[in-house]
Amino acid sequence: MVGSRMVLIVGRPNVGKSSLFNRLVGKRVAVVDSVPGVTRDRIHGISQYEDVPFEVVDTGGVGISLPFGEEVRKQILRVLPDVAVVLFVVDAKDGVTSADEEIADWLRKIDKPVILVVNKVDNQKDEYSMGDFYALGFGEPVGVSASHGRNIEELIERVKLFMPEEEVRSLGGEDTVRVAIVGRPNVGKSSLFNFMVGDERAIVTDVPGTTRDAIDTLVRRDDRSFLLLDTAGLRRKSRKKSSVEYYSTQRTIDAILGADVCLVVVDAFEGLTNQDKKIVALVERANRAVIMVFNKWDLFGEDEAIKEKFVSLLRKEIPYFSWVPVRFTSAVTGYGIAPLWDAVSDVYSNYTRRIPTARLNIWLRDAIFAHAPQVVKGRRLKIYYVTQAEVKPPTMVFFVNDRSLLVKNYEDYLKNRLRYSFDFTGTPIIFRWKPKQRKDF
Repeated sequence: MVGSRMVLIVGRPNVGKSSLFNRLVGKRVAVVDSVPGVTRDRIHGISQYEDVPFEVVDTGGVGISLPFGEEVRKQILRVLPDVAVVLFVVDAKDGVTSADEEIADWLRKIDKPVILVVNKVDNQKDEYSMGDFYALGFGEPVGVSASHGRNIEELIERVKLFMPEEEVRSLGGEDTVRVAIVGRPNVGKSSLFNFMVGDERAIVTDVPGTTRDAIDTLVRRDDRSFLLLDTAGLRRKSRKKSSVEYYSTQRTIDAILGADVCLVVVDAFEGLTNQDKKIVALVERANRAVIMVFNKWDLFGEDEAIKEKFVSLLRKEIPYFSWVPVRFTSAVTGYGIAPLWDAVSDVYSNYTRRIPTARLNIWLRDAIFAHAPQVVKGRRLKIYYVTQAEVKPPTMVFFVNDRSLLVKNYEDYLKNRLRYSFDFTGTPIIFRWKPKQRKDF
């Protein structure tokens, strides 16, 4: 990667850091409580806005006089080298406190860009009080309400200014397919990694990873290079007991953000767990191509009916992953490894697929003819044309009369029809909607 994509949230207790974290990652991950000092450990998530993913790290309250305050400070110092920007959160209701001033003095010494975030700005009256926070010395603050979602988009726009350019594929060339093998501990990731590498007998080079338990290996197969990113298992938060555990988690998130294709490995014998679902959510938010891999399949044999039950259960438990292919492997016997390689190549082709504008607009015309947009408050969405703006993942831009007339189930209809018309198995599809006057077309 060119630079880091980590956003660190700091501030004294009870200013709404965890609420802001949950708002940025789009789900309730951090525990939110009015009792100061609830968050002591770092909590990680992936935020994604307009297809630009970045890592968000929530921390405990900082302050010398606070319980665990010095421990929190030490944890922040450990992660600082990987931070792109710091969000310094303060409370609009409380005004500038001595604890805020203490944190501001400390932040000025760490040589990292800081965005001052004034939280709990719920109305215009609260905005008038924001001028006091200029005294902290971090320039113009951003006033938000994490609880109500107020002004979050402006904050993210500021954050994006500090995000690095897309990664440079210096290892293996630009055509190298980067494959991350992720999952809980002890589901067979490393064994699967070793079998995929050994099965090909064509290792080009080994590149040491950033942690002691990870190695990235470049493999040449069918005239294409694959960089396999082996990762440590993501454990539940309660089981993280050392900095080694932290770096294992960090390594996994880095691998997801640096990958083209993610193999989410599940223990077939244990079945799909809540932790598996959390890992799936990380991959889904990162907008990477995905293959679900049920490993340890040697315990079940080759009964196709059992496979169908596993797939049906997966579709029921994670319905938004209906577009994700499922493969069954055994890292002990090598069962399913060759089909897995084929699946990686297929989903990568879909992840990088570009549809000509003319074909897209023929597809759009037929889709609208088959099912026109609904009437919303007496008006109907008009879609003038569509074009593909990007790949990795495929991103379609629709030019419309009024985006507010778009109904989610109609967007879902178009996505499903697009997947049916063009093979986008295994890859997310991004839709963007932009207003355009009909006379300009």
